[in-house]
Amino acid sequence: MRKTTTFMIVIALIGVLCSSVFLFTAKHARFPLKNEQGNRSVLKNIPFDSIVSLNDASILVSYDNDTQQHHEIKKSQKDPSRSSLNFTYVRDDDCKPISDWQKAQEQYDASTPLYERKLNQAKLYLSAMYTDKNNNFKDLGFIQTELIYKADEQHILKEQAYYEKGTNGIASSSWIEPENFEGSEEWSQPVYYHGYYYILPPSTISMSGYNYIYRAKERESVKQYAIPTQDQNYYSMDNRLDVEKLTKLRTNRNYLALRISSNHLIVFSQKDNQLYITKYDDKGNQIKEITINNNSYLSALYQNDEYICFIYNNKLQVLNTDSMKVKATENSDILSKDTDGNSVIINEILYKNGKIYVSMYKDADYFINTVIVMDFEKTLYIGTLDLLHVKTNAIEMPAINYPVTFRR
Repeated sequence: MRKTTTFMIVIALIGVLCSSVFLFTAKHARFPLKNEQGNRSVLKNIPFDSIVSLNDASILVSYDNDTQQHHEIKKSQKDPSRSSLNFTYVRDDDCKPISDWQKAQEQYDASTPLYERKLNQAKLYLSAMYTDKNNNFKDLGFIQTELIYKADEQHILKEQAYYEKGTNGIASSSWIEPENFEGSEEWSQPVYYHGYYYILPPSTISMSGYNYIYRAKERESVKQYAIPTQDQNYYSMDNRLDVEKLTKLRTNRNYLALRISSNHLIVFSQKDNQLYITKYDDKGNQIKEITINNNSYLSALYQNDEYICFIYNNKLQVLNTDSMKVKATENSDILSKDTDGNSVIINEILYKNGKIYVSMYKDADYFINTVIVMDFEKTLYIGTLDLLHVKTNAIEMPAINYPVTFRR
């Protein structure tokens, strides 16, 4: 027992020592932005930050308006939350199984087998999570939509549950989800504007019923929904919003995202081979709609004031929400692969003063951040920021990098 205790103390001391050495080294280190192409002067007046987080502390690396580097030791950085909208699939009176229970092909725990069966349909509730610019998180609960997910040969709906050995049967607690959801929940989020949340459920053409843009305000008290389970019991869902239907939407489109600019709602949707961008006033009246032809998908969406940057058909494009005009870049290939052919992940895009600023990192090495400045014709600057160069081979500390974020 003494040997075990002594060993644990030694391990803890080594961890503290490694962390102390790392922070001491980091405190006196430099984090240079290495110029790979072009002149760094194009980053003037575009400050940005990145963070390396350890167990007990974080290193905030910043570049100011004059592209001068600063860094400081701060409290440990929590994982940043993000706003999101996600469907929850629940039973209604017309929900019926259309197959028997059978063992799922993908198993997570051999001691507790997972079973599944197919359903004909499910009612849709929408879970809303909101995070403000200061990373303050709110769970807004659920919205009861008027949407139904209808299953067919192309749209398979599954109910899954674990087998309970004690009862020799399928557990009463189960969950429902489509086999392959073809929607775009990634860019769907509630937007807070002038005291209201504006919410667009990311519905698809596989859903029936009606979809709306909702406007909601926080309730003083929580409302609960009673949702039936497979054995006719109930579980509750909280709703913290008073919700009104702002405008009814077409049901023959996939709805991707909603943003707000200058008192106007900007909705991204898709049908067949076209991307639709629709502008509404704050009462839900349609003002203008434009289309982009191509059978592609929305792979990035970032807003700065009246400009929305998005990637569609592998092209970085900038929407001016005032004029509703879109301009595409001619050199978007740099945003999909690096010079060595490695895949990259975009962390953020900013459009300002006629230039586009991109923060990204390699999929295989997210501690090396890349900052790109481009206009619509050419790449003006590429720089790399190595955020773990202070580590030595002898010290391997668990660390998390939060990539470069431009200050807005």
